[in-house]
Amino acid sequence: MRFSWGVFYLLFWLYRSAFSVISQVVVARLTSLGDSERYQAAVFTILNSDVTSFGFLSTNRVIGTQLVETIGAVFFLLSGGNPFAVNIGFQTIAFVGIVILLRSVEGKTRVWLAALLLLPSFNVWSSVAGKEAV
Repeated sequence: MRFSWGVFYLLFWLYRSAFSVISQVVVARLTSLGDSERYQAAVFTILNSDVTSFGFLSTNRVIGTQLVETIGAVFFLLSGGNPFAVNIGFQTIAFVGIVILLRSVEGKTRVWLAALLLLPSFNVWSSVAGKEAV
């Protein structure tokens, strides 16, 4: 049987989606998942007065926070406020970047990199709502 990267990507997305749920149910009870709760809510925080005409993008260092809050709010509204769905939305953003990375390398390097990307710690932090996923 020949190995298919398409099948790997599908199984990897399901694996990471499971981590989104496990992180929300188990890990969040043991430790804080950073600002994940904040990004799972439909909350827009204007952290400064230097806001552009887009309404949420500022021109200073807090643009990352405001962008992730906005993405979280969109996922919140699309999912009806379901934190599991918000996490899966964020993990899908990260997943797309991971697939692009894996497709950019060849042969054994791709296999080794894929193996490293299966580690639980990486998948917990990049499969919940947060800057790590983006």
